[in-house]
Amino acid sequence: RSRGLGDVYKRQDFNHESVSPLNLQNHIKPILIKMEIQGKIIAVLPIRDGIGKTSGNEWKSREFVLETEENKPQSLCLQLMNANIDRYAVEVGQTVHVKFDCTARQWENRWFNTLTAWEVVVIKEKEEKPV
Repeated sequence: RSRGLGDVYKRQDFNHESVSPLNLQNHIKPILIKMEIQGKIIAVLPIRDGIGKTSGNEWKSREFVLETEENKPQSLCLQLMNANIDRYAVEVGQTVHVKFDCTARQWENRWFNTLTAWEVVVIKEKEEKPV
């Protein structure tokens, strides 16, 4: 069974019953969300690079588009950063399982999400077409 966008978010268990309401403030921790998705890579974009405006550090990124394998397929654009570009050589046609983080940023009164992959496991290599 492939995982669709509805299956992407898996929440960490937090036992609220073990914490009294009076002491809840001291026990609240950020809920970690483990995001993962499985699908087929339908596009791999060229590597982009630059210098961080605030850090001054060099960076490089490669975006790829993954499509879920469901009755109503959905697509996501994810990015690999720096050393992960070489660590995970993504190719069009591969079926992969991806673990990723989601961050949001504001630019000119609009908000944008960035999905950064930190682990890519190849489930099925791309199929070679007969010549």
